[in-house]
Amino acid sequence: MANTTTDTVMKTLSEIFAIWGYPHKLVSDNGPPFQSIEFKNVCTKCSIVHCPTPARHPESNGFAERAVQLAKKALNKISLDLEKKETQDEFSFSVQVNNFLFNYRNTPSTVTGKSPNELLLSFRPRTNLSILNPKFQTPSGTSNFSMFREGDRVTVRISNASLVEGIVVRQLGIGSPLYLISVAGTFKRVHAIQLSHAPLKC
Repeated sequence: MANTTTDTVMKTLSEIFAIWGYPHKLVSDNGPPFQSIEFKNVCTKCSIVHCPTPARHPESNGFAERAVQLAKKALNKISLDLEKKETQDEFSFSVQVNNFLFNYRNTPSTVTGKSPNELLLSFRPRTNLSILNPKFQTPSGTSNFSMFREGDRVTVRISNASLVEGIVVRQLGIGSPLYLISVAGTFKRVHAIQLSHAPLKC
């Protein structure tokens, strides 16, 4: 942030809240913005518990201090690497910073066993590791549309009033909502929402 005035801090917090919603608890130092009437009113209105740290005791905000320390080390390393390569343009710097953030946010913690992104987003983002190893792929993105298997007898809704029976040939891609269905000797590409399992014949 260019400055830490109350207006700037409140604007930044409102942008964060617009994306992620209101937190249960907010830990801060004792800076003037966090002592302002505006900030206290927002905390009261949004049921946010404000926990200011003791004065001159940065250890109380250890998570944030640790994150700052990691970021500083990464930035120093990036700057040194770019000096060696003699490519100190803004684009190269931004790419290196984004690579650091990508790796940091998607590396599992030894405490929780999950990455920051996984905890925040409630799903495991795709990374090079998940692409190479199916064990680390997130099933949540595919489960909704993977309810039909090859050879399943299904009812296909062609239009609002037209239902026909068919057989699943295959799913058109992992996690895809599209299926190739055999209907009366012809093949049709249909969406999963047009399908339902055909009733069992006795």
